[in-house]
Amino acid sequence: YLRALTLDAATKLVRIADDPFEGRVEISTELVFHPPRSFTDQVLGDNFIRVFVDRTTGRAAYQIYQTLIYLGDGRHFDRVNIMMPEGLTSAPLTRINDEIKQCTTADMCVRTETVGFDLSEAEMEAIAAMPPATDGTSALLRFRFKSNTSYDWNDDLPAVEAAALLSTLKKWRTE
Repeated sequence: YLRALTLDAATKLVRIADDPFEGRVEISTELVFHPPRSFTDQVLGDNFIRVFVDRTTGRAAYQIYQTLIYLGDGRHFDRVNIMMPEGLTSAPLTRINDEIKQCTTADMCVRTETVGFDLSEAEMEAIAAMPPATDGTSALLRFRFKSNTSYDWNDDLPAVEAAALLSTLKKWRTE
């Protein structure tokens, strides 16, 4: 599937929420890529990039938004290590949502943790500029969510999502 994920295809799936009654515009890659899932997956993860543009100042705030669904004790992710094109960096996580559902016992619950981490415009541009793999598939931004109570979680995001988001933002600003 990643081989078919071109900049043009990704850009067509970028969503713009431009409500004149809101103080900010949200542009999101939520629909661009959903990782394949297996019946045997112990953790389900999905992520996307979003940017909030303040209508008054024009300032753009970028965030990678991650949802993790798993069974067991809460992992309580609090930091993320990101393998940026220029090297490893670390960032605090913003806790967006926590849910506990379908408990069979006190420690056997389906848990959903939704977190986000911020990126600068320069970091977004560096991700968008990552060269594709030799087989033509999108480069992957890799990161590790650090748990303070349990197992860490490794995930990645196609760099073409960053390029599609920046392209859409640029077009939206000129319209």
